Amino acid sequence: MKFKTVLFSILLLGHFSCNVTKTNNSQPIQTTNNNLSEVIKINFAETDSVQILSNKDNSLQLLLVETITNAANPNSNIKFIVIDPVTKQIIYKNGFSNSLVKWHSVNELLLTQFFGIAETITSSNIKYFIIRLQSNEIIEVESNIINP
Repeated sequence: MKFKTVLFSILLLGHFSCNVTKTNNSQPIQTTNNNLSEVIKINFAETDSVQILSNKDNSLQLLLVETITNAANPNSNIKFIVIDPVTKQIIYKNGFSNSLVKWHSVNELLLTQFFGIAETITSSNIKYFIIRLQSNEIIEVESNIINP
């Protein structure tokens, strides 16, 4: 009898552990002004100053927060979300240290990362990446492509 109880418990636990549903990273949202503020409240801190930047055809919105550096914290951080207002989903969400992000094309972001203490535009410690929003790929590109 004890063996049957243990076997039943193992089978029951196995059933529940294998019965996990696959989750989608995209989160449905409404993008009206009232609901956009809800998305901001959920994904950013109350004290964050959120910039909303649309791409060229206004089909996507970049919600961006940049931390301000100071002597106590010389590392800057960015946190951002890309929203598709048509499908009402978060397309991409990420954050980086010592970086800048902006629109590169309709479906791509340009990520600039600074590796060093004090960098200039001509520094070799700056790397550029294209974030392809449709495939979530991050591809390093040469600076001459970005700054011809």
